[in-house]
Amino acid sequence: FLSMSYNVIRRLYGAEKITTINYPIESYLYSKNQMGLPRLVLDKKGRSLCTSCDACQKVCPTNALDISGKEGQEPEVFNLDVGKCIFCGWCADVCADKAIEMSDEHIIAAHAEESLIFSFNELKSKGRRPNPEIKNQVNSEGMEG
Repeated sequence: FLSMSYNVIRRLYGAEKITTINYPIESYLYSKNQMGLPRLVLDKKGRSLCTSCDACQKVCPTNALDISGKEGQEPEVFNLDVGKCIFCGWCADVCADKAIEMSDEHIIAAHAEESLIFSFNELKSKGRRPNPEIKNQVNSEGMEG
């Protein structure tokens, strides 16, 4: 009892720094190197680059992806369960078509578990269109793009 009281008093009077934040009033500052939510990459017409090859689903360690469709075409079903996703980036690494990339979106909160499952259209709306200016700049510096 005394050790518990001692710890409470230390925290109340600032002898020990509080390690939590007052979310959602305050937010955590994520490193630029820290991967966020996977998102789809779109072509200039807003279509996904995904060809339903299923490689990302096979490599996902938590089975967060559910994909089905004819290979070579946009998937009929492409669901991402963010509740299962550990933001490892394996799906983006294995994608030969570069249709998936890791975003900088880290905060995903929901009241219902079902709302943590993002459909293909929801992921397309979060998708990023390639920026040719950035690609040309990277290529001119001698890096892959």
